[in-house]
Amino acid sequence: MQTITILAGQPQDFNFIENDILRSVAQNISLIGQTKKGTVPFYREFGIPMSFIDKPAPVARTLLLSEMTEAIDLFEPRAELVSVSFLMQGEKSYPKLEVRLKDASE
Repeated sequence: MQTITILAGQPQDFNFIENDILRSVAQNISLIGQTKKGTVPFYREFGIPMSFIDKPAPVARTLLLSEMTEAIDLFEPRAELVSVSFLMQGEKSYPKLEVRLKDASE
């Protein structure tokens, strides 16, 4: 089983015809984490609710973990969230996600 680390919330280049499974999963999870639920026309369920915004840091981190876990389970079935840590850059905190690629049989 392969694991990948994704620094969510950081801009990245997207390739909509990605043939590498690891890169495809990583960019999909990054896109999920950057998309506010309800903002994608014809696919209003996509993304995360972002209810963590403007909450105290410990509460925000717990809410983000819950929202990302549910969204990854729903929108990226090839992956499973293993752990989340947070990287501080100045005054900003970015979630660092460790994701396991599921076997085709799972």
